[in-house]
Amino acid sequence: MPRSDEIKAWIVRNFAPDVDPADLPDDYDLLASGLISSLSLVRLVSGLAAEFDVDIDAADLRPEYFRSVTSITEFVGAALQPQA
Repeated sequence: MPRSDEIKAWIVRNFAPDVDPADLPDDYDLLASGLISSLSLVRLVSGLAAEFDVDIDAADLRPEYFRSVTSITEFVGAALQPQA
């Protein structure tokens, strides 16, 4: 399963259980729509860290990284890359 589908499924399972993951566009603005609030952003970040075994520090807590499935997928992919 592509990582974006895993992320989408996780978001739907935790924040929108009445939505089919296939109905959530990858570029849907999760923050502007209110699907992810400022309070649930903390839950999203901690859940992503646990689900994908990535370290997310305070410097990474930028809304643009968590605005859509696409931006989250890019962020997680970059976090999983070995550091040079």
